[in-house]
Amino acid sequence: MINLKNIVNKKLISYLEDSSMHISKYKFILSLSGGVDSMVLFKCLNDLEINFYTVHFNHNHHADSKNISTFLDGLMNTTNVKRHFNISLDLTGAKNFESEARSKRYFHLESLRRRLNCNFILTAHHLDDQIETLHMRKIQNAHWSNSLGIYEKLNYVRRPLLALPKSQIINFAY
Repeated sequence: MINLKNIVNKKLISYLEDSSMHISKYKFILSLSGGVDSMVLFKCLNDLEINFYTVHFNHNHHADSKNISTFLDGLMNTTNVKRHFNISLDLTGAKNFESEARSKRYFHLESLRRRLNCNFILTAHHLDDQIETLHMRKIQNAHWSNSLGIYEKLNYVRRPLLALPKSQIINFAY
């Protein structure tokens, strides 16, 4: 079995802008969905004693939305997290739900990053997400420039699990 915590630690260190500055001096924001991927990344960051904030976006889109938000609020009170943000998004009337939800999430993440003076935003996208994205873009006959998929590094966003298949993340969770 892979040591996911070590993989995450190495990835985070590779993202540091100044290698002479210890990772404990950096601040991160973790976007939490409540799903296995983001919860595993949360566990790794917490175990590594990384300096981080968490944010959960409640899309109010399914029956368990409120339960997930409540669960995450409670869990964050028992961890090393500096502060947890729970942001409710209004997507009423959205023509393209996924696109508008993504746009609003990244707007809020970047606003928080600036306000909290964080170095990076972390998401738990993984290899299966990458494959799904490329497949969807092919089906939609997207412009060739969109065939690059999800970037591991884009502006201040980092995706340390992007090279890992979801099966490895699930195995770690067990």
